[in-house]
Amino acid sequence: MKSKKVLFIFNQKYNYDINLEKNYQIGRNYQNHFAKKVENNKKKNF
Repeated sequence: MKSKKVLFIFNQKYNYDINLEKNYQIGRNYQNHFAKKVENNKKKNF
């Protein structure tokens, strides 16, 4: 029973790390997208 509990906690942590990684990637993509938009706007204005 004890090993099952440890495994459960490990899985929780593992899934949490995966979600963090996913959210980080999504955040990066959003930032890159936003940065490109700003760059394009600058080009248009000048």
